[in-house]
Amino acid sequence: MNMNVENYTGEKKLISLRLNVSLVEEVNKIADTLSISMTDFIRKAIEKEVKEINNDFFFRLSQVEYCSEEESNNIIKELKKMEEEDLKKTKRKIISLKKK
Repeated sequence: MNMNVENYTGEKKLISLRLNVSLVEEVNKIADTLSISMTDFIRKAIEKEVKEINNDFFFRLSQVEYCSEEESNNIIKELKKMEEEDLKKTKRKIISLKKK
């Protein structure tokens, strides 16, 4: 499957993907149901996945330049040792701003 991919300037680049037949059939079924092209569906799915990965704490941590690779790996190793309970929010507060 060939796709045009836009870069951040809006310029597009053609890429080629090899997908399992069953996945192509599933994507085609979904795209038909949503009345969109397979290309648009795949583009949106990739954008969603990239956004999700970019928002992932561990991925973001790995992208910080001021930590050495060793420091990043040590931090990740320590965070992975934490229990799920340790990683949950402890407090949430909503603040409303009033106009004067």
